[in-house]
Amino acid sequence: MVSVSIMVIVAGIILSRQSSFNSALLLRGQAYEIALTMREVQINAVSSGNVIGGDVFRSILGMHFSTNSSYNNRYTSFKDVNENDQYDSETDTSLSQQGVMDSRFYISRIEIDGISHTEASVLFERPNFDARFSIPGNEMLIYIKRVGSQVSDTGPGDLRIIEITSIGQIDVK
Repeated sequence: MVSVSIMVIVAGIILSRQSSFNSALLLRGQAYEIALTMREVQINAVSSGNVIGGDVFRSILGMHFSTNSSYNNRYTSFKDVNENDQYDSETDTSLSQQGVMDSRFYISRIEIDGISHTEASVLFERPNFDARFSIPGNEMLIYIKRVGSQVSDTGPGDLRIIEITSIGQIDVK
């Protein structure tokens, strides 16, 4: 009887924690998907056989992020046609690697060197793997949160941070 009750308690704990485990796993997958897309944009920008957008050698490619409520479930990869280090939806060419985030998550904050912004872009240009930001800085942080989480929630199922450094390193925290 004692062993059965222990098994029931353990099973109850496991079942009650299953949803938070799934949430943490899905959020981690979403953050890594964005980071992988960014790495693909970086590789395409620095490779000599870059045929995205037509130019062979000097394409400036990037990704744009925004915290605006009408836009915060998407991120856009683009070719900076007018080379102004900004994403211009009218003039810049969108690449095939467009991302739509899972509706359970959103971009809650974008920081460059600790200063919060509502939107920003990261750009890559041949021959360096270095990253440039639409707002000058050395580090860009993109906060991905679970919908419904509180502002103070920072657990593994509530928040993931994508870090991009000026030397081109892309990391998920």
